[in-house]
Amino acid sequence: MDALDTLMAVEFPVPPIVQAAPDGVWERAQVLDGDPGPVLEAMCAGAKYLGVEVMWPGHAFVGTGWLAQRWPDATVAVERAIAARPMTPQAGLAALIGDAAVGSARFVQIGAVNAWASVGAESLWKQGETYSPQRVEALLDRRPDLAMTCPHPVAVEFGLSGPAPTWVAFHVSRPGGPVDRARLHEIVRHFTA
Repeated sequence: MDALDTLMAVEFPVPPIVQAAPDGVWERAQVLDGDPGPVLEAMCAGAKYLGVEVMWPGHAFVGTGWLAQRWPDATVAVERAIAARPMTPQAGLAALIGDAAVGSARFVQIGAVNAWASVGAESLWKQGETYSPQRVEALLDRRPDLAMTCPHPVAVEFGLSGPAPTWVAFHVSRPGGPVDRARLHEIVRHFTA
């Protein structure tokens, strides 16, 4: 079992929620339950893209996306995730993407949960680079609004390779901060090793 598999197999003590956002604008995310079809269809009207996440509040989230016109496919995936109520990121991602394979990390970002665009995410690493904790520390020092006092929980997110856009993220702070820098570096080292 590699480092990615180890982190993806962690069970969380809270039940997951499933949320969706038009064009990946997580500030407008809606929690889905019951029959998600009408909500997703309405959400996709005028949108180009639909993002869907399985989230364990305070712990982690996984996600994927579809072109907006493929909202019926997203509905099937959301129904599968709601029914499964997965307890691990691996199971949550499997519920969303079915049999599609995911690979290694392509990039790493840090951002505010459900406020990725409005607070502003930061790139920490991309495939082909060597991870630099010193560079990341300097970046966090320049962003106290994200690293120290963010009103949202902060998460480190990994864009994964594969046939569909997929991501997995782990919380590294509570609302109001600060970012647990030791945890952040430990998680990133697992994925970029």
